[in-house]
Amino acid sequence: MNIRTYSLFFFLFIGCTVFSQINKAYKPQKTRILFLLDASGSMKELWSDKSKFEISKQLIYHLVDSIEQNSDNVEFGVRVFGHQSPRSLHNCTDSKLEVAFAPQNAKSIQQKLDKINPQGYTPIAYSLLQAANDFPKDSLSINAIILVTDGEEKCEGDPCSAALALAKNRVSLKPFIIGLNLPKDIVMDFNCVGTYFDAKDENSFHNVLNNVVNQAIKNTTLQINLLDIKGNPNISNIAFTMYDYYSGDIKYNFIHTLNERGLPDTLFINPAGTYNIEVHSIPPVMKIGVVLLPGTHNVIPIDMPIGYLNLVMENKRPSEAIQCVVREAYSSEILYVQDLNDNEPYIRGDFDLDFLTLPRYNKKLVYVPEEKEKTISIPKAGSVQFLNIDASIASVYEIKYGSFRMLFEFDKVKEKDMLGLLPGRYAVVFRPKSAPKSDFTKTIYFDVVSEKITFLNLR
Repeated sequence: MNIRTYSLFFFLFIGCTVFSQINKAYKPQKTRILFLLDASGSMKELWSDKSKFEISKQLIYHLVDSIEQNSDNVEFGVRVFGHQSPRSLHNCTDSKLEVAFAPQNAKSIQQKLDKINPQGYTPIAYSLLQAANDFPKDSLSINAIILVTDGEEKCEGDPCSAALALAKNRVSLKPFIIGLNLPKDIVMDFNCVGTYFDAKDENSFHNVLNNVVNQAIKNTTLQINLLDIKGNPNISNIAFTMYDYYSGDIKYNFIHTLNERGLPDTLFINPAGTYNIEVHSIPPVMKIGVVLLPGTHNVIPIDMPIGYLNLVMENKRPSEAIQCVVREAYSSEILYVQDLNDNEPYIRGDFDLDFLTLPRYNKKLVYVPEEKEKTISIPKAGSVQFLNIDASIASVYEIKYGSFRMLFEFDKVKEKDMLGLLPGRYAVVFRPKSAPKSDFTKTIYFDVVSEKITFLNLR
């Protein structure tokens, strides 16, 4: 029985409440999209015969109206910034949720935006932080923010930190930024905020807006490719865990599976936030900072340079529970406990082996290569059988480098007791039952030979 089997029995029989959890496909009951719309003074600039703001509000209204007619599980909200105070006042808290989330609110969005006049500053970071409170508390929904702007942060805020706060709290998907013909130097400032899309005119703005909303609405899928040495996703049947990158909370547990076509299963995953993926191989393999692109099929490759460690004692009887403690080289932490005459997969590397035999048998810096098998054989054990026992207390010692090292101590030795030992030089020290003084202690030296029985008279 290996350590994985022991773990199974432990969880089955431990004296506490036991529950099971099934990872279901993540299909949100509702998607909420918040438009974060720039209404600063620069949005009055004309594109052809209409201002950027006029074009923005018309495209948003028509898109929301179209989606509402075809879907009942998408809600929209609108937060506007830069519209309540003139630019001369430098108002850096000029941001307001003008239309709260509600079903079928396209008309409300149109009516509210028709009353807004662009005029003020551009508090992007402040607006992002405020947007966190605009979404209802609902763990079964996907939240998305679409920032539409033609300028840069004007209030010395830090949009990067604001976006990070949203990600840490899993408030929404990584923000989508639609830049209305922004200069390249300003575009660079948005790389840390979210996924940037450039709109150079009204037509490209229309296409980008439709693309972004479709990404937010569609299901996000994930495929984990566990790659062999040739880069093929052939490795499977290994458990893996997905953690929240910032909090460390466990979000999903899966056992990797290949489908009927020999490809990794497709998983439906919440695309909000960032993940760490731990593959529970020996030792574990981590993929840090995985960001999923929403509304698409994400393929995440993870290199798994697996080899095999075969531990052999040829004459081990099935009833003998001999195991080996495996550690990564130079580490004191136990990595795994492997049964002898068992072949286990390991990630390529160096390992220290400690066989739980009498006496202990050690191998250092055992290298397991990728896609190959490393076989380690240990000497075949011999046996010692105690006869004609006249001892109440006895100890068995290994003699090595001129020193005694105690291996086994027992009292009330029974007739025909047998002890398995690796080949070597040993001694048994005992005191006869009839001699209660230390002076009567006896020492018998003996050798153990592989697959041979050594008989000892304890008299």
